[in-house]
Amino acid sequence: MRRAGSARLCLVLLACLLLPIPVAAADRTDAIAACQQLLPVFVASPASITVATDDEGETRPFGVRIAWAGGSPGPGWIRCWFLPRSASGGAWQFTQVETSRFGRLSRYDVQQALKMLRLKRREARVVLEKVPATPAVRLLYLLQQVLNALTLACVYALVAVAFTLIAAAARTIMFGFGPLVALGGWLFLIVHVGLQLRLGLPAGVVVTLALPVVALVAGQGGRLADRLVFRPIRDRNGTGALIASIGLMIAANEAVRLAVGNRPRQMSVVADARIVLIEGYGFDVSVTSGHLWVAGGTCLIALWLAWLIGRTEYGRCLRAVSQDLAAARLVGVDVDRVVGRTFLLGGALGGIGGLALVAEYGIADHLMGGAITFKALTAALLGGLGSVPGAFVGGFIIAVVETAAAGYGSAAWRDVYVMAVLVALLVFRPQGLLGTPRQLSPEE
Repeated sequence: MRRAGSARLCLVLLACLLLPIPVAAADRTDAIAACQQLLPVFVASPASITVATDDEGETRPFGVRIAWAGGSPGPGWIRCWFLPRSASGGAWQFTQVETSRFGRLSRYDVQQALKMLRLKRREARVVLEKVPATPAVRLLYLLQQVLNALTLACVYALVAVAFTLIAAAARTIMFGFGPLVALGGWLFLIVHVGLQLRLGLPAGVVVTLALPVVALVAGQGGRLADRLVFRPIRDRNGTGALIASIGLMIAANEAVRLAVGNRPRQMSVVADARIVLIEGYGFDVSVTSGHLWVAGGTCLIALWLAWLIGRTEYGRCLRAVSQDLAAARLVGVDVDRVVGRTFLLGGALGGIGGLALVAEYGIADHLMGGAITFKALTAALLGGLGSVPGAFVGGFIIAVVETAAAGYGSAAWRDVYVMAVLVALLVFRPQGLLGTPRQLSPEE
């Protein structure tokens, strides 16, 4: 009996000693699996894989090193570091990843890599069914391309209106809208991080609070440009204002780059709910709630601009300055004040355009305003430089041509198609779609 009791006691002690080993091994297996899921980012079809771990206890970071041979683009390794399990509640949370090819990746980089992998797996699971290209399907596909262009059309239209107003008031083209668009986007990103991520405010409240801040700061940027650059040379003839505008664009772009850095920043899209408009006819037509919000806001701004230009004292003075600068001075119009307010309004419109871009697409970049500037200028020329309705029409046309070029052909050729439309229009109608030929005053 004693021997049996001793045997049972030994078995119990042996089981107690061996019990933690499978648990620890299982924990390490989860960490190794989490690190292995990153391998497709760095190598395709490796010939062999070697795994090693670095565990100094639950109070220290845990490391997993995976090396591979063969594959594309060749041999290499990654080392995944996880937060101490005592600090993460026992869960495996990435803190950083060291790689042989790209160096050290932050936790943010790892999160973006995991998102990319999830999207690729989701796309691989989607089975595309070939739909007959009937006339109804072709029409619905065209309608979808038009809806896809909504946000771009609104942004182009807002900046094109800014070009038109300043060209009418100051007799020059202000190329500095690109930095103002980028400034508006970055300001919204900062407000979004502070109000929604830190305080938990709803997205609609964040956009409502950010809109006046962005408009005020970007508007003051436009007014400062007029005060420092354009007002001192306003009464001089020649191309001085145009050259100064190009220099201002270069300097402001560099200032924005130095302020925010070269690296783009991403945020969650404010409104990405998809609304199906037409279904059951071979091709479903849908639109995102963000597209609708941007389109609705642009319509309200258009109505407000119509009231401002047509019904207010500032609007009457602006029309007088745009028609005849000397005559406006003779009847007592403060030209410098009118032009300064126009630069303020144009800068605010550019900043709102940047806000709309970041809110809809979730990416802020210091270069985001460069392409927008020239596309918006193209839209203003297309609609007729000096015509506010023409700027809206031109913005919509440019966005639809650009989106349709990517949908029906190659996205690489979309700028070629846009410029081809502009050149053709300027050859046959130089004043634009809604513009009218204007007689130059003697001082012009």
